[in-house]
Amino acid sequence: MSDFDARPLDDPRWLPIHDVIGLLCRLTDNRRLAARDLHAKLVTGDVHAMRRCLHPALADRELVPKSFWGDNELDSWSDRTFVRGPFEDRRGNRYFIFYAWRSDLERVWPTVFPPAPAPAEQKIVAPRPGSAAAWILDLHPNDWRLQSAGRIFQEATARGCTRTKRSFERALEKLKLLPD
Repeated sequence: MSDFDARPLDDPRWLPIHDVIGLLCRLTDNRRLAARDLHAKLVTGDVHAMRRCLHPALADRELVPKSFWGDNELDSWSDRTFVRGPFEDRRGNRYFIFYAWRSDLERVWPTVFPPAPAPAEQKIVAPRPGSAAAWILDLHPNDWRLQSAGRIFQEATARGCTRTKRSFERALEKLKLLPD
């Protein structure tokens, strides 16, 4: 099994071929020419494909081998994209939506498909001393996710805190947005 075959078929890097052709129109200004260019890369295996089936009795997702594209044509109009096979098989492809692998598209057409930016590293800032967030983390360093704002507010007030209950509610909501 190749590294490509190990890719999950439900990965968000699979892009609908209809949308890919729309983006390739930046280079050709024509959907049919964009489809022809993409088809050429599918035939050589420079771009990998997957298809999803609309018919409930058939497999939902499957990789499409490059040999498939030697026997099938890719064409696109403004409102739809077609995969046309040999005459006896034309009805079979109407139940499928085809997808292309984004990483391949980035490599083949880097000006049209720039690499996706790496997720920004979230900087976690320690709460200000005396703030409601500081009180929450001081009173419940390990189990604050299990506590209510009202309960933490009562405990903090008993220890001399002058913050409002609403400030504890807001601080607890903000803390819940942080990654674990």
